[in-house]
Amino acid sequence: MALQMQLTFYLPRPKSLPRKVAEHTKRPDLDNLGKAIMDALNKVAYYDDSQIVDLHKKKVYTQGDIKPGVRIQIREAEG
Repeated sequence: MALQMQLTFYLPRPKSLPRKVAEHTKRPDLDNLGKAIMDALNKVAYYDDSQIVDLHKKKVYTQGDIKPGVRIQIREAEG
């Protein structure tokens, strides 16, 4: 079965970082974060990560009540 995956990584905002900086451009690398999650979910959420045909990844700083972590959405790919 072909799958679509969306990963949103919520990373802590350093206190020294100006509020005008909106994008997380520092390490950890987005590709490495995504690969770690995909590998960890092998044989758990799907048989193999080769089933993922549509992948969206994003890094954002935490705000308000949002705690650091990752939001994982997996669904059957359309088409």
